Amino acid sequence: MLPALPKKWQQGSIRGLKARGGFTVDISWDKGLLTNATIYAKHGGTFRIFANGKLTKEITLEKMGPIFCKDS
Repeated sequence: MLPALPKKWQQGSIRGLKARGGFTVDISWDKGLLTNATIYAKHGGTFRIFANGKLTKEITLEKMGPIFCKDS
């Protein structure tokens, strides 16, 4: 979820990123790696997560339903 993160941004967070299909994403990272992501659906639907150019997960959300992702 962080393919273009500058190396100087080793830790941080962003709220309110808009994703195609009416989704909003909040993310945080540490040491350049994703630590948390929360995904909200404006209309409901399927959210696809890609890593290294490959589909890694598909999540179906209800309208305004959040899903929480944590890196382990």
